[in-house]
Amino acid sequence: MKRKLQIIGNIFGAPREAFTECFKEVGDIKDVTDLHMIPSLYLIFGDEPVGIPYFTFLRQINPVSLWYLIVLSRGVAVVADISRQRTEWLVALIWLAGIGVQVAASAFF
Repeated sequence: MKRKLQIIGNIFGAPREAFTECFKEVGDIKDVTDLHMIPSLYLIFGDEPVGIPYFTFLRQINPVSLWYLIVLSRGVAVVADISRQRTEWLVALIWLAGIGVQVAASAFF
């Protein structure tokens, strides 16, 4: 139960964290995760270490990338004259493949 309350607290604290990250002191930056400023799913875990591959995956799921996918799928559907549902699947598949490449690269390098 305590873990669930901690996750809920982290979800509601994510906007606050995203805003305060813009104003970090140089001494507060310890690794690359401290420089990421777009609120993503990695903020759910708070200060718990999740590992670089998991962090790479979770930081890709954010409001900016989801908005980009929606606009891209609608644009492709109009330009290519393909059904909207088909382009949504195509765009999502390509996006997930790109995330897979980034996660694999972060796991090996």
